[in-house]
Amino acid sequence: MDLRETVARLLKVPKSRVVIKQEALEQLEEAITRNDVRSLMKEGLIEVKPKKGNSRSRWRITHEKRKSGRRRGKGSRRGTRKARGAVGKEVWVPRIRRIRRFLNTLKHKGVIDKATWRNLYRMAKGGYFESLAHLRTYMIQNGMVTEDKIKAAFRGGS
Repeated sequence: MDLRETVARLLKVPKSRVVIKQEALEQLEEAITRNDVRSLMKEGLIEVKPKKGNSRSRWRITHEKRKSGRRRGKGSRRGTRKARGAVGKEVWVPRIRRIRRFLNTLKHKGVIDKATWRNLYRMAKGGYFESLAHLRTYMIQNGMVTEDKIKAAFRGGS
């Protein structure tokens, strides 16, 4: 085991970050304890280089280009359309159709008035409701309808 490796182990840093000056070589061979090594560090004969980080400047430039629509062609793509964010639409369309169908049924059966229907329709379009169950609980909690009226509307009664 060479001197740099020994010092690196004592200081708990990688060998590549330890710098030993030529004048310290003789003194280091005599150094036995950790305190001896620390004293050589205080004298400035052993130095530990600071950690290096990865520069993010190249990433920032590329990221800005991607945000503006560049670098997104066929050759840059990894993964299927579903894996690349098209999933949002595939989930959204059935959900919004279900919610709109529900709201339209309630309006036509006379359970909710036009103003309430319009308000809820716009909220649905804005993505407020996570599911049909969320819409139902919202309507019941805010006193727009009761559970019984909803059930009656879908049973065929009025």
